[in-house]
Formats: sequence, structure tokens, C-alpha cells
Amino acid sequence: MTASQRPVELRLRPHHIMCEPFMVLETFDRGEAFNALAARIKEALESESDTLIEVIEGTDELCQTCPLCRDGRCQSPEGDETAVRKWDAIVLQGLGISYGDRLSAGDLMRLIKRKLPLKLCLTKCRWKNACRVMLSR
Repeated sequence: MTASQRPVELRLRPHHIMCEPFMVLETFDRGEAFNALAARIKEALESESDTLIEVIEGTDELCQTCPLCRDGRCQSPEGDETAVRKWDAIVLQGLGISYGDRLSAGDLMRLIKRKLPLKLCLTKCRWKNACRVMLSR
């Protein structure tokens, strides 16, 4: 069975694909469901597994577990849905992927490792003090 024929296991927005594997802290204020799914995403990407991930636009499975996501939109005071969509667009461009792409976690992780850090990571990311990529610089 080819990758395009396999069922998608995770549907994620671009910045979650790029950032989750490198986060070094848990966001306790986001709840148990959020942290469990974040750990699953991190594990799939770090292990470079064959988990099939679809790149989606807008709120994803992780967002839907977050208490800051209301009415299908991010309501975080650190960056609402409009800001997050801009970050996602920058990540797409930086990684050279598109909405609708379906890639294995392993393929995504190898791509991310080749491309990081993006300019966004260096200049605009409020989480850079909790990112292994940035902490190792």
C-alpha cells in the first residue's frame, strides 16, 4: 500500500508539525487531552515513524483539545487564529510543503531537521526558550 492509500493518522497544522517535536516543556494549562495528543505527535515525529500526517489549514486535532480554541478558532492572547495562520503560512513556505500534503512522520522530521531553524524561529517565536533547536544554538 502506498502512502497516499494509507489512512491518515494525524491531521495537523504546519506549526504543530514543526514545533511539537522540539518542545521541552508541557503546557499544564492546556489540559490532559492536549498534553496526551502533543506527546503522541512528538513521539511519532521523533521516532521518524511511518505515521501518515496530513498538513491542514486552520484548527487541527491538537487545537480541538485546547481550552483556548473556541468556535473553531484559536483565541490565545499570545496569538489568535489570524496570527497563527500567518505563522503556519511561514512554516509552509520555509519547509516547502503545502496544505493537503500527506507525508510520513519520518519524512516530515527529516525535512524539518534539514530546514531548521526558520527565520520565524529566530525572530518571532515566543516559545524559543522552550525549543531544543533554539536552546542548542
